[in-house]
Amino acid sequence: MGGSNLARERRRYRRFRHLRRSRRGVATVIGALLVVVIFFTIFGVFLTQTIPVWMGQNETSWINSGEMSMASFKADVDLQYSLGAPPVYSVPFSLSSSGVPVLASPTQGSLVFTVGGGTSYANLTISAGPGSIPYVQNVSTGTLTMNLPNRYASPETIAFQNDAVIRVPSGAAPRSPSLRCSRSATCPGTPPSPLSSSIRSGLSGAPAHRVPSP
Repeated sequence: MGGSNLARERRRYRRFRHLRRSRRGVATVIGALLVVVIFFTIFGVFLTQTIPVWMGQNETSWINSGEMSMASFKADVDLQYSLGAPPVYSVPFSLSSSGVPVLASPTQGSLVFTVGGGTSYANLTISAGPGSIPYVQNVSTGTLTMNLPNRYASPETIAFQNDAVIRVPSGAAPRSPSLRCSRSATCPGTPPSPLSSSIRSGLSGAPAHRVPSP
């Protein structure tokens, strides 16, 4: 009797130890799965929340940098024209966003110079004096365009054309103002003056505005 009871107790003890080991293994697996789930949750929040905000701020700074570069380019062109000399100026243009996180790729831009064929034209008229035939030429001016195809901020296009820096937001296009200017010797209803200006609006239905020159 004593030997059988001892053997029974040993079997119970072995089963108890095996059960404890099984429970301990299950707890270890569950803990590892929880750690993996928490890691991927934090990683997903970083991808969907942190990176867009981070990249949006970088691309906004990139837009400001492009505007400053284009303004510096215009200032150098004006300075070169005013000096009447051929000095060489250099302006850096950043063609990719900086400060990019490890899990994201920088936004690539482009800088294009178009010689003629643009949407803006300059009319040049030269007259040698009374009775002479004026020389008239319609010149298509070139355009320096910086394209910023932002993915997290609004895409922008910055252009230098006709000595002006033009910023074109996404979905917009530059166009010439609908104004027509002419100069005449006198204005009806006003005393004769050596020179007067008549500015007429090209919009349909808009009245004409006459501004006499001093």
